[in-house]
Amino acid sequence: MAITFNCAQCGKSYTLDDSLAGKQAKCSCGIEMTVPAPSAAPVPPPIAPASPFAAGQLPPAAPMPGQPMPGQPMLGQPMPGQPMPGQPMPGQPMQGQPMPGQPMPGQPMQGQPMQGQPMQGQPMQGQPMQGQPMQGQPMPGSPYASPGYAPQGGGTADGARVEALFKWYWIHLLWGFLTSCIIVGIIGLIASAVYQFMLIYKLWSLIPRERAETTPGKAIGFLFIPFFNLYWIFVAIHGLAKGLNNELRSVAPGKQVSEGLSLTFCILSIVNIIPYVNLITGTVNIVIMIILMKQFTDAGVALANSRGR
Repeated sequence: MAITFNCAQCGKSYTLDDSLAGKQAKCSCGIEMTVPAPSAAPVPPPIAPASPFAAGQLPPAAPMPGQPMPGQPMLGQPMPGQPMPGQPMPGQPMQGQPMPGQPMPGQPMQGQPMQGQPMQGQPMQGQPMQGQPMQGQPMPGSPYASPGYAPQGGGTADGARVEALFKWYWIHLLWGFLTSCIIVGIIGLIASAVYQFMLIYKLWSLIPRERAETTPGKAIGFLFIPFFNLYWIFVAIHGLAKGLNNELRSVAPGKQVSEGLSLTFCILSIVNIIPYVNLITGTVNIVIMIILMKQFTDAGVALANSRGR
């Protein structure tokens, strides 16, 4: 079997017997080279696969420029199952349209009120809650809601207020005495004391400041100062009787307060500090206090009515 090879330098072809494989040989160009070993049997070329097209048939032509490949959409057309441009996906709302179950823009959610409208069960703006009075109206049960009470600026608003305060003072005092054996009675006595202080404050406000011995705020506030209040009770209570009498002397002398009764009340209030003695003086002082508060109320109403307040 012959060995065919070429010179590595000049490229000259040589064909030698395979028995010379591995021997040294010299080319005509002068270079020495080793005769190569015989090569393996040549591999037959692969057989080309048969054309899928029948004899005489041509493959499908490529699409024209601007035309889509087979199975592809036209330019500007969506893929199968895809929406047209500007169209929503299946199950999605149109642009500007709400999702299913969602309100239109500007519309409230289901169960929610329109803009500017109150929630269900809530009053309109400017309207009171259910059970609450209109603005400027008194709460039910308030002294200012009592029959005969006139608003500020009416004919006898101050007189009506004085009467209302005395009524509520008397109601809570009676409530406290009738139920003094239980806690509710104590609450009634406390409420009675509050209305009594409010009544005294209002009566002091009816006396012009230039003729008043003190101001309404001091008359009440200084009664809470320990030890000093033993003196101040004569100013706040006995001084009030004298001040009202001075104002009523020319307009309603028949409604004047007993200054002797007010002085007695102040003295017994101090004596009530003494243990055991207060068992007797306390009861007497309570009776005097009720009579005195009634005289104060009548004097205040008369004074307010004389001024048309």
